[in-house]
Amino acid sequence: AFTNTGKVYSVVNSGQFALAGLYLMQSPITTNSSFTKLINIGTLSFYFNTLFIDKCGYMYGVAQGGGISISSLPVNTPLQSTLNIPANNATNISTTPTLSWTPVCTPDSFRLQIATDTLFANVIYNKASIVTNSYTLPTGILLNANKFYWRIAGVNAAGVGKWSSVNNFSTDDVVNCGVGNNIMATNHTGATYQWQVNTGAGFINIMDNVNYSGSSTKTLQLTSAPTSWYGYQYQCITNGIAGNIYTLKFAAYWSGAANTIWSNALNWNCGIIPDANTDAFINTGTVLVNANAFCRSLFLTNGIPFMVSNGVDFMITK
Repeated sequence: AFTNTGKVYSVVNSGQFALAGLYLMQSPITTNSSFTKLINIGTLSFYFNTLFIDKCGYMYGVAQGGGISISSLPVNTPLQSTLNIPANNATNISTTPTLSWTPVCTPDSFRLQIATDTLFANVIYNKASIVTNSYTLPTGILLNANKFYWRIAGVNAAGVGKWSSVNNFSTDDVVNCGVGNNIMATNHTGATYQWQVNTGAGFINIMDNVNYSGSSTKTLQLTSAPTSWYGYQYQCITNGIAGNIYTLKFAAYWSGAANTIWSNALNWNCGIIPDANTDAFINTGTVLVNANAFCRSLFLTNGIPFMVSNGVDFMITK
């Protein structure tokens, strides 16, 4: 009887008796797959009339009067998935985005790759054994103000399937909340590094001080920058070549952890109330402005209650 081991078998009928028999096909199947003859046709007790392989790589066999059988293991790798989010050429994506895709079937797992080039010669992240159709990148993988390319492949017992098409996205600028540190890294490597800042009159060299460290290295650290620096641009000259440009921004995100009062610092993610140079983002809760307040811009999700008390000024400076 036919014993299924997850391999592809083919029955060959031929006018040349020596060629007729049961053959084992190389798996995964490609146009260059080889065939190995196992036994002559005259010794077969059972065989399928028709064989076909589904999108997940499993083989189905149709036997005369014997119904349909399915292989216990895939004999081919999964077909390509379709990338969904972020959309191709998306901009202002966070450095910890959630990537999602749609497979044509459900493989055993997925493999994710992220690179800085379309040919994936410089892969910066290679994640295997993803068992859902989405994945959130951990911190420390992506840099701000850079373009990245990503792709997905399904994986089963037959191997890694064909990669999806390649999509790209660009991360957002450097966002600070007025406390803590920000780190910027140039996209070039060389023997000499010099970081520069453009405050509005062109780029000039930076020296280490209370706000800057690493000004002559590949990585610049920005410490406790004042919000008045909103819009400052940074680049690194590596061996005389300018690298990618970072734009500094300041933002505060509402949590409403304490109450509904705008002027309570505990309601903001960094513990600092937005000022005239800070973008305010409110995606949840209820907000009451009961004292004069400012912000550079306000991003308010539809349906969020936002109230300003009588006699109180609330100014958006942008």
